[in-house]
Amino acid sequence: MKENTKLPEKVEDSAALKNAVADVMRNENSSAVQMPASIKAKCPDCDVVLEVPSDTAKGEIISCPGCGLELEVKEVRRDKVDLQEMTLEGEDWGE
Repeated sequence: MKENTKLPEKVEDSAALKNAVADVMRNENSSAVQMPASIKAKCPDCDVVLEVPSDTAKGEIISCPGCGLELEVKEVRRDKVDLQEMTLEGEDWGE
């Protein structure tokens, strides 16, 4: 807890305690790094700009709205998403 946060003298003063806790939470959250709601990425095939949600995980598959290509998320960083055309491995039936 930060030193400049003043807590109420009495625990019975619940309104003052609520306000103090709210102040601490507001101060703690204001210094946190905020992720954007979405990150822009380009389709490697047709160069359409995609809005990829920032909570997208590595390995997820998304479809390009421009060309319909299936894209695999290779890496997610704060300001960039790396996409790669999804490749399907063919089954080896021993032929």
